[in-house]
Amino acid sequence: MNIYRERKRAILNTLIKQYGMSEAYDMYGDFMGYRKPKCAICGAEIYDYSEWSETGYEIKKCTNNCWVHTTYSLTDSLETKGFYYYGKLTEPIYQSFQEQIKENAQKMKRKNALFWRKKKSQRKRKEG
Repeated sequence: MNIYRERKRAILNTLIKQYGMSEAYDMYGDFMGYRKPKCAICGAEIYDYSEWSETGYEIKKCTNNCWVHTTYSLTDSLETKGFYYYGKLTEPIYQSFQEQIKENAQKMKRKNALFWRKKKSQRKRKEG
């Protein structure tokens, strides 16, 4: 089924009237399949703020502070657990930052698996 532009506008306008601008855009994004990006490490939302045209400042970070990427003018600051860089950003440095995020995500996944694993005494015994 195709939902045409006029219908999309009508849906959005109805949501705005009923719920207000902020909630309507969130609901509309979920309805249309526009998912917000999530943190690879913890799964929280990513905060993205930009004043690039006015001051040259941008920040992109996990809301749980797993990682932070701040740009001011042409100087970048990248930080996560096990990695910190301040200076002019190049492709190899950004790649190593992404690799560290992937490594931290794997560590967190293993940690959560261990945390949620049941003790031997709590496991159900298989009838055999």
